[in-house]
Amino acid sequence: MADPVKLHCMYTSGFEPMLIRFLSGLRDITDPEIINLDDLGKSIAGLGGGEDLWRFKIDLLCNLADPPRNPEPVIHLITDIDLAVYAPLKPVVIESLENADICFQAERETGTEANIGVIAFRPSAKVLYFWNAVRQLILFDRIWDQKAVNIVLEQISEAATENLRIKLFPKTVWAMSQSASMGVTNCHRIVLHHANCIGDIRGKWAQLNDFAGIFGGDRLKRDYALFEVKRKLADLRWQFGSLEIPTPYAFITVDTDGNVQGYGHPNESRLRANAHGVYFTNPNDECTTFFNEFYYDPFREKLLCVGKFFANTDVYHYLLADSR
Repeated sequence: MADPVKLHCMYTSGFEPMLIRFLSGLRDITDPEIINLDDLGKSIAGLGGGEDLWRFKIDLLCNLADPPRNPEPVIHLITDIDLAVYAPLKPVVIESLENADICFQAERETGTEANIGVIAFRPSAKVLYFWNAVRQLILFDRIWDQKAVNIVLEQISEAATENLRIKLFPKTVWAMSQSASMGVTNCHRIVLHHANCIGDIRGKWAQLNDFAGIFGGDRLKRDYALFEVKRKLADLRWQFGSLEIPTPYAFITVDTDGNVQGYGHPNESRLRANAHGVYFTNPNDECTTFFNEFYYDPFREKLLCVGKFFANTDVYHYLLADSR
């Protein structure tokens, strides 16, 4: 019987919509560890995070790799959250670790450079030794965590050691950085899409949307989320905001006639629903934002709607609520 796979991911509250999108696609992960860095009092800026995030992540990796801290058989899967999942993750993780101690997502279509957006390993003394070597570079040389990983990987390669077996995941665990020579047409069996090569949440969201039609989503999950949104529209308190702004515009409620309460801008006077989605209207009954993306986070029971603000088509608005 294969070892259980335990997912670990971290985020800050400003990136809650990205986290919900990621979690909504998980099919065979049942008990993820979701770490809100804001709750820990960590001041982490931006998607890249900077040195504070690098230090927190490497300490987490060292703890997860330490056998005394992890006495039960387990595979740890550590991921970023700027991901969309299109198929079960466990099979590719378990298969990739059959003859490896650590697996990384590939950074390029060819070569051995690792991307640390997706990492998997079993706890062991040699895996802990690897992460401690990376930790030394991050803490004392202040090197970017992914660069530090690749420096240590290169040193291991140069030493020709066989004690630590490193592999890259297959290209079905796909990152945008692989596309330069791979091309879109070869990406039709993707398990996971990591939206790298861009630093802001709006750009990452747009990239995920650009490829979603190619990789294929779970229509039933989208339809279920839309059904729940429409069913509970007047019962829940909704956080309304823009994807690229860390703090929401307002927390709103909607009465049974669709009138918005808690926010005074005329562009969001009423919130209505039809068979295809949910939309804001102004006092002239003109549609201002149409929400056509719907996600349900089954672990924390959160609902998310995302759509384009028509007055500025580069702006994604969102509505987010705890459905419990």
